Amino acid sequence: GLLARLSMIAAPTLYARFNAFRSQATPIDPAAPSRSIYAAFIRSVQGDGLADLCAEYPMLARLLCVQTDLWSATQIEFLGRLNADVPTLERTFGPTGPVTALWPSQSDPHHDGRTVCGVQFESGLRLMYKPKPLGIAVAYHQLLDWLRTHDSNLDLRSLRVLPRDQYGWVEYAAHQPCVDA
Repeated sequence: GLLARLSMIAAPTLYARFNAFRSQATPIDPAAPSRSIYAAFIRSVQGDGLADLCAEYPMLARLLCVQTDLWSATQIEFLGRLNADVPTLERTFGPTGPVTALWPSQSDPHHDGRTVCGVQFESGLRLMYKPKPLGIAVAYHQLLDWLRTHDSNLDLRSLRVLPRDQYGWVEYAAHQPCVDA
């Protein structure tokens, strides 16, 4: 997630730098000129080339540092919340066990870079961590439950939601296409 975020920030500057490099470069491999020029560009940026780029574009360097700091802080926050919530997660959703997989950056970053993160536990339980208040999600799934109790023809599945202060956990729901129109 961090690499993707930093790449998006640096892409316009790197592309401009690559275009300038390409206009002055001679292909090393005549059979694949664009690949050899690109490989030479990458070698030029690695090592001291990145420091030179940041010296030439100090605002880019600052943006990359700020995003790295925000990413680090949000990951520490997520891990702290996960650790603190395990007993409540087990009471709400069932057995957990150790975390076996994470799917970070499952949403656009909001509020200082926070994103939705999928978590899978050794038990097979999968949850979605959502770094925002979940009052609307709770109300929506309560509405689905109410509708289902009042109309047995409705096949609406509600998800279990654990709202916390400014974040929460939602039962994972695998995407499935509609069976008919």
